[in-house]
Amino acid sequence: MPGPAMRVIESESDQQFFLRLYQQYKRLVLARALAYGDAGNAEDVAQEAWIRLLGKLPKLRELPEGAQVNYIVFTVRSAAFDLRRKRELDRRTETEYGARSAEETVPGAEEEFLSHLSEFHIADIWEKLTAEEQLLLEGKYLMDLDDAALAALLGCRPASVRMLLTRTRRKAKRLLMERRRSGSEP
Repeated sequence: MPGPAMRVIESESDQQFFLRLYQQYKRLVLARALAYGDAGNAEDVAQEAWIRLLGKLPKLRELPEGAQVNYIVFTVRSAAFDLRRKRELDRRTETEYGARSAEETVPGAEEEFLSHLSEFHIADIWEKLTAEEQLLLEGKYLMDLDDAALAALLGCRPASVRMLLTRTRRKAKRLLMERRRSGSEP
């Protein structure tokens, strides 16, 4: 199903009108696009502006020529700013994702603690963990399952697995530390 811009040029007169606009203002559109950024982005901005203008042919037909030029220049400016905002958002999202990935590779306090389980006897606290917590720890650390597989086992969303793991690790750490402090560890 064609988009709204494609339906606008179904008539021969719309095609001719758009072709005339394009031929008459293509240099202006590209020059204005260059004014708002580098050459690499200018063609993207110009293309986006033409797509937007294509959807506004009825409005452009009604405007006198001077107003058409202003409308075209404003459309290029708007497309340039929108593209800049989108790329900035993409860059920030990518940076945040990279930072989040780096954080995920650095073990948290609970994970660091549990990585030294050979120094402790987790079997001493195992019965104090719920069946879900036991399954979560076994799946993550013994069977090396990913979040999606753990979510399927637990019947929850994959996004919930990290939170459940954090809570379970904290509980295991607390129980182990209590056991160690009480001196009942062999």
